[in-house]
Amino acid sequence: MANGARRRRSSGGARRSGGGSRGGSRGSGGGSRGGGGGRARGGGRSRGGSRGGGNNAMPMVIGIVVIIAVIGVIAVAVGSKAKKKEPYVSTELTADSNVEKPVAPVKPQRSPPPNLPADVIASAKEVVLDAADKKARGDALYDEAMAAKAAGDRDTWQAKLKEASVLFNDIKESWNNVIGDIEGLGVSNNDWDSEQLANHWLGKEGGKITKFLEPLAYIKKQLGAK
Repeated sequence: MANGARRRRSSGGARRSGGGSRGGSRGSGGGSRGGGGGRARGGGRSRGGSRGGGNNAMPMVIGIVVIIAVIGVIAVAVGSKAKKKEPYVSTELTADSNVEKPVAPVKPQRSPPPNLPADVIASAKEVVLDAADKKARGDALYDEAMAAKAAGDRDTWQAKLKEASVLFNDIKESWNNVIGDIEGLGVSNNDWDSEQLANHWLGKEGGKITKFLEPLAYIKKQLGAK
């Protein structure tokens, strides 16, 4: 009897200890779940960190792409300029390449004009002063001739024209004598004849004589007219 009672207590104790094991297993299971929950939350934090890093890297990537694109555009522009062709210059020889072109002859330089004596220049100036007086009288006679023509007086018209022509012809002859004096000096040469020397040294005086003689052409046309 005593042995049987002991066995029952032992088995009862065993059951309790089995119950204790189950409790312990549940506790440990609960702990496992708790630990699982902790790991899940930690994983969530890790993902948040990864997203923040991705947002910071994106502007850097875009900036690098833009820089590369700009460098590419500059390289293309420089390359296109370098590829511009230079104007074509033909190096082929033509049929006239070896033909010598005629060279215009060089005109010999003109020698300086010879000087005129002072007395010849002074005489020419006196001729111009006398011509001015004759020019004034000739113009007056020409005006009288035109008035007679307008009045129908042909004789007076022609007479006045003849008197005026004498004065103007005297001016012309006097200047021709000046040219003759220059020619008689013997200073003319192949570069300078007497008239050219007169134009060079007495150009002002010669211009006045030419102006004085302008009416002479009109007088000659009317002389002998009806």
